[in-house]
Amino acid sequence: MKKLLLLFSITPLYFFSQKEYTREDSLKYTYFAIKSPIFSTIDPVISTAPIFFEYRHEQKYAIEAGYFFLIPQIFPEVKGKENQKLTKFKAEAKRYYNDEFYVGLEYGRLEYQYDFYNDYYTSLIDFETYKYDKATISKSVHIFNLKVGVEYIWKRNHNVIFDLFIGVGGRHVDIKYSDVINREPFVFPFVEGDIDGISRNANYDIAEHRKLRGNMTLGFKVGYKLWSRF
Repeated sequence: MKKLLLLFSITPLYFFSQKEYTREDSLKYTYFAIKSPIFSTIDPVISTAPIFFEYRHEQKYAIEAGYFFLIPQIFPEVKGKENQKLTKFKAEAKRYYNDEFYVGLEYGRLEYQYDFYNDYYTSLIDFETYKYDKATISKSVHIFNLKVGVEYIWKRNHNVIFDLFIGVGGRHVDIKYSDVINREPFVFPFVEGDIDGISRNANYDIAEHRKLRGNMTLGFKVGYKLWSRF
């Protein structure tokens, strides 16, 4: 996290120090671009390959939408999940100020389902903890963020875009267990490792719940203009 914050702080200074062209030359037109977040695959729970598209109208307004494709987990220690299904997307409306600085409103949706074996969970119905042989876990998340960012167009190639942003908001998380096989009471729910035949593996969603939580987003995207006009 410290390295990411340092990158977020230093990168704009480098980009702006390299400018040798006017903002009018590079920004005052409409364009359609493809983008990709640099750090989205680095996720210990779900590894994805996201693709975003942005349409910016002249200087002031833009809309951006992205879809996240599920890919094989890049962390070898994460194991135990089978039959994974993922639907994840984000959409954002932006208002630009001073050509490069923008404020955005973002909405995100995640629907994630998978099977897990030989573990435990806490029920939302009776708040008791049970072990099981197999269960299907469904996770639904709605995210709302208010973001600020800087979108910089590279001086050496005006088709290349760098987008740095940070934001805060909220998310509603709903986790459910279904198709639970051989459910039995479990006495020691919060101890890691193998206990009474329970292997924790890497299932982090061990409790059914519906909660509203705070959310923070921080990231860096690289993009390329597919089409533009003055």
